[in-house]
Formats: sequence, structure tokens, C-alpha cells
Amino acid sequence: MKIKIVLLKELAQTLSALYVEDEDNIRIEYSKFYREFFRKVDLACNGREALDMYMRERYDIVITDIKMPICDGICLSKEIKAINRKQPILVTSAYSDAEYLLELINIGIEKFITKPINNEQLLDVLLKVCTAIKYEEEYMRCNVFKIRLSAINELFKNIAHHWRNPLNEVGLLIQNIEYAYDEGSLDKKFLGEFIEQSMSVIKRMSNTIGLFLTSMPRYDTDVTFDLAGVIDIVLTLVGETLRDCCIDVKVEVRENHKITGCRTKLVETLWQIINNARDAILENRQTDRQINICVFSANNRPVITIQDNGGGIREPLIDKIFEPYQSTKGYSSGTGLGLYIAKHFIEVDMNGKLTARNINSGAEFRIEL
Repeated sequence: MKIKIVLLKELAQTLSALYVEDEDNIRIEYSKFYREFFRKVDLACNGREALDMYMRERYDIVITDIKMPICDGICLSKEIKAINRKQPILVTSAYSDAEYLLELINIGIEKFITKPINNEQLLDVLLKVCTAIKYEEEYMRCNVFKIRLSAINELFKNIAHHWRNPLNEVGLLIQNIEYAYDEGSLDKKFLGEFIEQSMSVIKRMSNTIGLFLTSMPRYDTDVTFDLAGVIDIVLTLVGETLRDCCIDVKVEVRENHKITGCRTKLVETLWQIINNARDAILENRQTDRQINICVFSANNRPVITIQDNGGGIREPLIDKIFEPYQSTKGYSSGTGLGLYIAKHFIEVDMNGKLTARNINSGAEFRIEL
């Protein structure tokens, strides 16, 4: 048992828990037990209070009783699972009726523990759940890293594209020296023009590097920036790729906004959505390929919409595209985590809202900040 305690302390020390129990004595006693392990433990005495707390703050694990006033554990579990299908929930109860158990299983509850609680059994359950949470976190970190590597790869492709023409110009200028020598026109005037043209090309190439360096977002958490500027950054990163694919991008800024938050995460979200739109367009359209980006206000909130004409999202998937491991590209073409991470960036880290719908001949993603 000592080994289990040590392991659980190590696993749970960075995790938060919401503990819901209507019996005062039990709530006080077990809150002390849980606080031995978890970084933070918030307490609620009924389902309604717990749901209000959950709406304000997310928790790594929810532990709830079944029979409670106002809103019971089953109702609470349904509401939480509707918000976050992946939320781990443990249910404790003195009731072991098969009807309760069946309903809890259908909701998707991870574990059911009967009262009186056996502490060793509780430790086993918490160990399993916390291990699964940590595994999921590590898996997510690895896939976020893959997504960011993909963004860096996209950046290098665009830099290479920007440099091809200037390098070709420099190559032609150098070859002209040989032609001028053969023709006897290699004089001071020719050298002056050669130096001037070459330096102009080099300066242009240097400006390209500067442009991409300033466009690369720093991993800041609290800066003030304007939305039109963020769109410029994203289009600098992916613009050449879109042009190569013959995709016409139109940007309409009806009302620009300055907001404070993590610019990096908004850039990554827009990058993900635009790349998904590009892939859908390439798959479904041979000509007239379009992406339209609009910045405006709605209900006193800044809004960005990204529309494409790539055929839209298939109906069986449209309600699930923000869930983890859901991909419209097939298993070989994506992790299925890009939009899930994007939604987390917007809704959890930036207190906004990210939604999607089919519109006309394509899809529309809407970001409210």
C-alpha cells in the first residue's frame, strides 16, 4: 500500500480534482484524503454547485456521489460528459442497484466505487485513472510537437519558395559576366550595374528572412495584438503554398480589433484551419479554389470566420471534428488532434469559442474572442 501511495502522489501532484458529496462528515474526511495527493481539490455539496464550478474551471478528475439534492450524480455526470466527453469521472455510492450501474456505464463513467469505501480499492482506482490521464497528456504533448514540426516544415517550404527566384536572378547575373567578358563589354560601368543589381537581390533575400523572423510567433502568454496583423502573419507563413495550389485567398477586415492574449495560439489555430481548408479544396475542386477570411464584430465580440469551397464536412463527422483522434483525412494523413488542440487553444486558453458548420459549397469555421 505504501508503494501505491508514493506512486499516486507522484502522478497526482500536478492534477486537480472536483469532489462532490452531500454528506458533510464524509466530504470533510475524504477531502483531506484527496488533498494528500492532488495539487488542488475543490468541494461541492450537490450536483448543481459542482456543475457551476465545472463551468468556471476544468478539472483533471471528478469524484461524485450519486444520491444528492438539487442535481444528483447521474445528472451531473451527463452534463459534464456533454461538455467534455473525455472527462474522467469516478462515482461513489452506497447504492449498488443494477439500474444505476447500467445508466452510469452508458454515460461513460470510468469507475464505480461502493460505500463504505475501501481505501486500498480507492487507491487502486485513482492510480489507474491518474496513470491514464498522464499517458494521455504525454501522448498529446508528442502530437502537439508533431503539429508544430509540421508548421516549421511549412515555413521552410515558403522560405525556399521566396528564395528560388532571387537565387535564379543571381545565377543569371553571374553568368552574364562571362558573356560580357567574351564580348569585350566587361568594363567599370558593367561592373557597377552588376554590383547594384546583385546587392538589390541580396537585400530582397535578406528582407525575406527578416519578414519570416518577425512573422514567427513567440510563445507569449499575454500580449496585445490586432487580429488583422495575426492574419497577415498566418498568410505570410502559408501564402506561397496556397498560391502554388492556385487557391485564391480573400481577406475582408470590416472591423479590426486589438485583444490581449496568447497570439501564438491564435496563429496556430488559424494555420490549422487554413491548412485543413487547403487539403479539402485540393481533394474536391479542380478550379475556382477559394478561401475567404473575414474579421468583424458580433454581440460585442471580435469574430474571425474562415470559409472555403472545398465541399464541406461530411455530416457524420461534423459534430465530432473537434474531438480527439477524429480526422477527415484518413489515418495516414493526420493525427486527428489538430482541431481538438485548436479548440482547446481558443476556448480554454483564450476564453473564446470555436465552431464549424457547412455553408454553401464548403465549410465555415468561426472564432469568437
